[in-house]
Amino acid sequence: MIGNEACGVLTDRLGSYKVLIGAVTAQLILLVGIVAFGRHGFLTLLIAFLWGNVSYMYLVPIQHRLLGLAGERSRLVLAMNSSTILAGIAIGAFFGGIIVETNGVKSLAGASILIGLVGLGLAVVFVREAEPAEAARRHE
Repeated sequence: MIGNEACGVLTDRLGSYKVLIGAVTAQLILLVGIVAFGRHGFLTLLIAFLWGNVSYMYLVPIQHRLLGLAGERSRLVLAMNSSTILAGIAIGAFFGGIIVETNGVKSLAGASILIGLVGLGLAVVFVREAEPAEAARRHE
């Protein structure tokens, strides 16, 4: 609930691009923290709590950006976005199972960090700030 509330407020104030990049970066840093400090009791709980708060903060900025671009097709675009997310979860589970089966559970952390870095790179390349005209239209 904390992450959802913060994400909505931050997206309205800072824009979808900054929140998306910030959330994914925070996820990666916290994932590295979990791997590095995973056996340190309270510190692990703190990192896991923070990671839980940012773990789905990518959804709101993506949907916000899509709605800004979709116009009359907003329902279709959001449905396609949801389907893509669910397909990603299924594909991730499939490959996660293969990774665990072939390399063990500990290898999931490295694979997750690598996938997160690829995702961050794709977000930087393909998700751009709203054009000034689009941003002005959104606030009318």
